[in-house]
Amino acid sequence: MAVQTQTAVVDEVRREVLRAHERLRAVRTQVLTQQDYIIAMSRRVSGAEASIRSLQGVQDPAARQTLGRDVAVEMEEARSSGRRAYTIGLEVARDLQAVQSSLSQVKADLDGVDRSGATPQERSDLVALASRVDSMAWAVALTRPAATAVTESMLYAEDRARVVAEQALSSQAPAPADLRPDDLTPLNTDLARAAEVGSHLQVTSSDSLRTAEVATEHSELVSEAAHARMSMQQQRELPGEGPGLDSVGPQW
Repeated sequence: MAVQTQTAVVDEVRREVLRAHERLRAVRTQVLTQQDYIIAMSRRVSGAEASIRSLQGVQDPAARQTLGRDVAVEMEEARSSGRRAYTIGLEVARDLQAVQSSLSQVKADLDGVDRSGATPQERSDLVALASRVDSMAWAVALTRPAATAVTESMLYAEDRARVVAEQALSSQAPAPADLRPDDLTPLNTDLARAAEVGSHLQVTSSDSLRTAEVATEHSELVSEAAHARMSMQQQRELPGEGPGLDSVGPQW
């Protein structure tokens, strides 16, 4: 195997792993922000629920209309937070898919390297790097289902909040006076599911990032070793140069 060929492949793998690492760092930040919006939506829903309970004991039509508008305002604010959480979820899903596709290509590039003329150390370096890339891809694959589940829950929650807001503002049946706390049960269920799966998503995204950090450090070591071997090989080929020392790669 030509030293230059292996070095070029390893360099490209290092760059791709680094890009994936940075993308996963951004995903981790997005996941935390998404959780903030889910919490904000839950607070607004709790406020709306309190207003709806107040409606049950109010007889004055004007006061009931005022409370109905309060519910609508809370629901609109909840919708805004829910829509932002949903949008972030779409961005996270796209980023994770892009990282997974990139890592699949990286693995294919590593598998495609001709190792017939490689030294045992060179083969060991490539196998170890491929293993790190596999681990990184697996961590990302575990993260994607949770990201999708949270996004779906927020889509449903945002739509349910819209329905309640419209109901609260309606001057015809069902009127604001007909709102009941039970009307928010499906919405609270969606939010509880989003919060629960979101906690799992935080864990898996952190795991993905830690795996990416290890893979990035490893790829840099392998790249440095490949360059060192190429440099020593070139020195051996220079006229008048004596035999070089046996090259070795990083030890793990």
